[in-house]
Amino acid sequence: MTQSLTKRQLREALKFTTDAELAAFFGVTGSAVSQWEEDKPIPELRQLQAERKRPDLFGSRSVA
Repeated sequence: MTQSLTKRQLREALKFTTDAELAAFFGVTGSAVSQWEEDKPIPELRQLQAERKRPDLFGSRSVA
């Protein structure tokens, strides 16, 4: 992996406003997502999952 995604970057790229939306995207509980810090990298498994689900946004790491 060349660059780590943060929760804030994911929310902005996906145009989500809540942890609940991120939780639904990943198929996990809201409490799992709420444990991720805003500006720290999310777990590597979730980064890979984001790349696979939305390669148009995360495949080349073109996150703002």
